[in-house]
Amino acid sequence: MTRVMQRVERRVWAGLCALCLVVLAAPALAKPKQKKPEASASGSATLRAPPVEPAKSEPAEPAPAAVEEPPPPAASTTPQPSAAAPAAAPAEPAVDAEQLASLQVELNTLMDDLVQARTRAALIGKTLFKTLIRVHVQNLVGDDTALAKIVLKLDGAPIFRGDGASMRGDEERQVFEGFVAPGPHVLSAELEQNSRNDQAYGYTLRESYKFQALRDKRNELSLTLRDSSDMASEFPDDQDGEYDIRMRLRARTRELNEE
Repeated sequence: MTRVMQRVERRVWAGLCALCLVVLAAPALAKPKQKKPEASASGSATLRAPPVEPAKSEPAEPAPAAVEEPPPPAASTTPQPSAAAPAAAPAEPAVDAEQLASLQVELNTLMDDLVQARTRAALIGKTLFKTLIRVHVQNLVGDDTALAKIVLKLDGAPIFRGDGASMRGDEERQVFEGFVAPGPHVLSAELEQNSRNDQAYGYTLRESYKFQALRDKRNELSLTLRDSSDMASEFPDDQDGEYDIRMRLRARTRELNEE
């Protein structure tokens, strides 16, 4: 009996010790309850933030100086000329009588120099080369056409100028004779014709012919003019007409003493 009572006491004391240990460990293991925020007078909860330590102020960097932009150019009130409008042409100075006289004197001097130069060239050709050239013209244009102008040039220098009065008839006539250097040359002809019936119809014809002048020979050039045009007579009636002009150059070589 005594042993049984001792065993019961031991078990009771063991249970009490375990219960004490559980009671003592419960506060530590239990989760702490959060404190509810107090309601403000208006009914809303006020949260108190923890105090914040003031940050250490560092010296602020100086702000860069503002760069002032130049003000925009003021709009010019002076009207600018339009790009499409053409520039006004400068007024031409008036030519007075003295300037005209001076130009006429200069032109006469140049013509005299040209004639003298051509004369000297012909003399040199006659002395050194003995190469002669003759130019003939035959006008076969007919009675319906009037010759207004004919100009002949040898190597660019004028050798003859005439009109209908100087070229009357259909016979061949000599218009130039002179000495030149042997070799290639150019004969140029400018012809202007007008209709006798109607001055509204006419033409201007320009031709150039290359030829060879042989040394110690007489070189003869024959220029023939022909015209079979019916523009002035046919076109006013049925609006159908044509210009038919022909200019022919024939070159021949003879001995100097041959007639």
